[in-house]
Amino acid sequence: MKVSIVMPTYNGARYLGSALESCLGQTWSDLELIVVIDGSTDNTREIIARYSDERLRVIEHETNKGLAEAINTGMAAGIGDLLTWTSDDNLYLPHAIEKMVDILVERPDVDFVYTGYYLIDDSGRITDVVPALGPDRLWEKDVVGACFLYRRAVWEQTGRFSSELRNIEDYEYWLRVSRRFKMQAEPEILYKYREHPLSLTGRLNVFERARECAYMKRSLGGITSAELRQELAEIDMAEAFESYQGGKTDRVPRLIVSGLKRNPMFVTNRGVWSILVRSLAQ
Repeated sequence: MKVSIVMPTYNGARYLGSALESCLGQTWSDLELIVVIDGSTDNTREIIARYSDERLRVIEHETNKGLAEAINTGMAAGIGDLLTWTSDDNLYLPHAIEKMVDILVERPDVDFVYTGYYLIDDSGRITDVVPALGPDRLWEKDVVGACFLYRRAVWEQTGRFSSELRNIEDYEYWLRVSRRFKMQAEPEILYKYREHPLSLTGRLNVFERARECAYMKRSLGGITSAELRQELAEIDMAEAFESYQGGKTDRVPRLIVSGLKRNPMFVTNRGVWSILVRSLAQ
């Protein structure tokens, strides 16, 4: 079975070579790697030119269209029976694709498989492990993560990634997939996800992303209005505590008031009142 790996890249030359090699060096050799250069202005093209592997294909956007459109372009061009996409700063372990292919071959009832992964820093040092939680947790949070493989039917029936949902386009897509297809978590760690200041994760405000995810889940009908308010209240309080611990006490009162309006039950939380009083006193 042929696997199509799509790799969007936008000015990601720093780690691109390693990312390309992690794809082309897979023990599963029946694959194509489609690199979508999304309006890059760095030396991305020179790096790609070093690789003469016939499995490597390059598509260019004249201007930067964003991650979702780059994925869509690559997926539309792929000819594989199985599909995935990866980032230009992350790494597959050598047997990652083979392991996921084996699962889909052995389990014809499963349409989408995803795995756990390592977190690494900008030098490649492992800093943490993210396990693959079951798909029953997907509406709570994005449990799919960064390493996954799915059948062509998933793409054909689910459709395109939404370019209107910057930063959460992947999570929204997995939620749509979950409504039609069977997903399975593979506990083996098969990927390395790089965290660094210029990575997507490094540029995002975790609390703003969480709020966007909450509103998106409500728009899909996955949670009720009451559950949305509860999630937003919990996000407000979590951000209030982190702001307090980080010395940004001027933000604490606003966040606590917002959280209390959304969920008055927090009024009984002593910790909330403690950081509120201390923040007002400063």
